[in-house]
Amino acid sequence: MGVYLHLHIDPHHIDPSRWSTVYQQSLQLLKAFPSGPARLVYRTKHKAECCIMTRAVEDRKETEGRYWEVHGDMESKQLGEPFRLFENLDHYAKNRPKRLNRSGDLLRRLAEDDDTYHGTVFDAKTQGYPYCAPLLAVAVWVETCFPQHAHVSGDIDQGQCREAVAYIARHLGEDAELPLSVSPQRLLACMADLYQGTEVMDRFERIYRGSESDSLKALLAHGDPQVVRAWLCKSSKENTINTLGSITWSTACLNAGVDIDDLCHILLGDERGPGYDPVDLAGDLAATWVSIPISKREALDVLNKPEGRSDTIPSQFGGIFMDMGGLAGRRIKAYVPAEQIIETLCTYGPEKAAEIESRFYKRHERALEELKGLSGYLDKLNEMHDQGKLPDSDGEDFLAIKSMADLSEDQKAFLDVMAYNVQRWRRMMVDDERLSVLLDLQADDLRGMAAHLIERNRIVLTEDAWSWIDDEQDRDLLMAVGALSGSEQRGMLFWNLRWAVLESRELCEWVAKRSYEEIELPFDPEEE
Repeated sequence: MGVYLHLHIDPHHIDPSRWSTVYQQSLQLLKAFPSGPARLVYRTKHKAECCIMTRAVEDRKETEGRYWEVHGDMESKQLGEPFRLFENLDHYAKNRPKRLNRSGDLLRRLAEDDDTYHGTVFDAKTQGYPYCAPLLAVAVWVETCFPQHAHVSGDIDQGQCREAVAYIARHLGEDAELPLSVSPQRLLACMADLYQGTEVMDRFERIYRGSESDSLKALLAHGDPQVVRAWLCKSSKENTINTLGSITWSTACLNAGVDIDDLCHILLGDERGPGYDPVDLAGDLAATWVSIPISKREALDVLNKPEGRSDTIPSQFGGIFMDMGGLAGRRIKAYVPAEQIIETLCTYGPEKAAEIESRFYKRHERALEELKGLSGYLDKLNEMHDQGKLPDSDGEDFLAIKSMADLSEDQKAFLDVMAYNVQRWRRMMVDDERLSVLLDLQADDLRGMAAHLIERNRIVLTEDAWSWIDDEQDRDLLMAVGALSGSEQRGMLFWNLRWAVLESRELCEWVAKRSYEEIELPFDPEEE
């Protein structure tokens, strides 16, 4: 899942001393994060070079000075791409020799996809993981402090940014502004100062971070009505009728509050529009599911990304598989009775009334069948959503486990897989004379062996995990660490489950003891 966060600045027009202050404040925002921001570093452990998650996010480069780097957080242990912020403003200016001259030029360059003038601070994927929250707060604060010379963007929405503003107020005691990219009225005013005519709308859409429906709502609420109408006619011609693009465009208009009469006039009657055939449009409008009562569509809400949150597995399913199958109805929020739609369409082709009605109801009935076919899956997803148990196919939920008391019975069954791996490893050493000497290794040697296996298999552990491993004297536990670290299984479920066990001495001790008992697995672990 690619969830981006962007922060661009014009370093030539920012005061270096003020930037240094903001850098210090950004550290405050990071350190206030309850889950603890984490950085990946390489450190020597028992003569092996191991990758370690540490809370020490700040470092110094000889030529560029202080900076911080964050890859994830210590609690969830979910790792995304690295984000860095340098205290020395020259880091961002050195590769951008061109200077912007006027206020608003940064916004203009971004709207026109010209990256030759600005410095990039953030341009990476958080995957929507928890560490996205303090990073977004940092980005929002930078734009607040340098409103003409910094810009926040990415896969963000107004809800997330409101939370960032509240976070800043709690931890800095300062009032922050919502970013321009999620403030439609302010953004539209800026674009009107920079551009003219329908280009205002084109550039607004390029910068605004929100759904297509949200963008249209903003334009309808704050834009010049005549210019917006001309822009709607122009943009409607970008899609071929009876495609996902045309259906999605009509859905966005209906959700934004464009009534069915205006929508049909744009698509059928306005000479600036695409001039569709009303029979073809009948199929398109039925495919939006707008004529299905809202009460019958409520179960679809679980497939939509909740505002202020990152995508969930179900919303990803909704975005990929339903769209690929042409089931765009998950997006519709409006409702228009079928009779009203047909009546409106017939005014543009009264001689085709029978054909319009037939085409509409044929697609409408198909939509009802599509919805019915999803009912079992949607019921299960909604039940899991209500229970807070949405599926996690990668086993990342195991990474939050601290002790055996946190485990459900189903999760305990997965620990048998870990114990089985330790058991099999020990049996292999007993059966192979060359390896049997490993059974007699003392604690320090077992620890060194485990460290080299962790290095070889590129396993990441937190500094907390190393804290207990470094001090451990129980040979059985260290043998379990070595056995699990030596496994070359690559599935993410196994990888995350092993990580959870190695992080917790209590879980590792349970696995070590269980490995001496008879274990029957309901599946072949070699296939997992």
